[in-house]
Amino acid sequence: MLTIGIDIRSLLHAPRTGVGEYIHGFVQALFTHHPEHRYILFTNSAKSGSASIPPGWRSYFFETHVPNKFFQSAVCVLGYPQMDAMIRKHVGELDVFFSPNLNATCVSEKTYFVLTIHDLSFALFPGYFSRKHRLWHRLIHPEHQVARADVILTPSAHTKQDIVSYYGVRPAKVHVAYPGLPIHEENPVLPHQLPEKYILFLGTIEERKNADGVIAAFLLWKKLQPKAAEAYHLILAGASGHGGKKICERASRFDTIRYLGYIPDAAKMALYRQASAFVYPSFYEGFGFPVLEAFAAGTPVITSNRTSLPEVGGDAAYLVNPYNIREIADGIHALVSDNQLRTWYREHGRARASQFSWKSATDVFFESLYENRH
Repeated sequence: MLTIGIDIRSLLHAPRTGVGEYIHGFVQALFTHHPEHRYILFTNSAKSGSASIPPGWRSYFFETHVPNKFFQSAVCVLGYPQMDAMIRKHVGELDVFFSPNLNATCVSEKTYFVLTIHDLSFALFPGYFSRKHRLWHRLIHPEHQVARADVILTPSAHTKQDIVSYYGVRPAKVHVAYPGLPIHEENPVLPHQLPEKYILFLGTIEERKNADGVIAAFLLWKKLQPKAAEAYHLILAGASGHGGKKICERASRFDTIRYLGYIPDAAKMALYRQASAFVYPSFYEGFGFPVLEAFAAGTPVITSNRTSLPEVGGDAAYLVNPYNIREIADGIHALVSDNQLRTWYREHGRARASQFSWKSATDVFFESLYENRH
């Protein structure tokens, strides 16, 4: 039996994004499929964060109450406190410390350190981030964490290759652990009144995810195919990110485009199912949970032929060049106007979604652990 500390600080952030979904799904799968080990969930907050985690997790909870700005500053500048040492002092011996996301982290040399890196967008495409986020990524010293980690997990082979190339890491140190579907209760009743026919984009409204390109493609489709597109609306859903305000302002100028804001987890699947097509031509993704969710809902998917998205989509997604607006517009028309093609993508999407599981991800975690420790 191993005692494994897990940093769940990123779970306390609302609204929950892809990283939060990953942590939630991964940790729950560890409890479910590998109960023979002991788990300690570490977090820090000036006020208690236990209300933000599932009730069944609270028996594993270990929380410190230092104001986050002081805690993170001390870790980044002083390399203190060491989180594994804090757990060891209060809870007992610790074999492994698992950080499922890049954060302000310090782990002593005596503890085996497993780190998940979801993508390198912050390093490869800094222009997609605000000045505050660029500064944050510099302060947490990703290069030091990459060097310190005994094992690095990634959600895709594309991210693995980025890490190997950018940081010069040994390929054997980096393991691909494809995640499963996000875990949340489902409510079939949507909190919004929606048009009968709509094209959907669901994700953080930001430049990196190309929400502006979806708007442009939808409008071009309306112009090129006015009869086929006449009854359709475009629905944008998700929290607003970097550059999101301008995108939403542009969307508001058109009667056939509607921005819903952040959608509660329980309502997502109903939103996907009622959509005629899901369009997600992101410029850069480490994985792309929305594609997997749309597959599971039986919604035809148009997504990018770049970065990790062809890995996730396989032959079940209609792949487009995210920089080519006409290509995205043609993809929308193809899936909306051809019932046979749409049915094909629905069926293949459901089959593709079934190939991803959290159990497989946690199996990779332990396989990489034992492989590198022995």
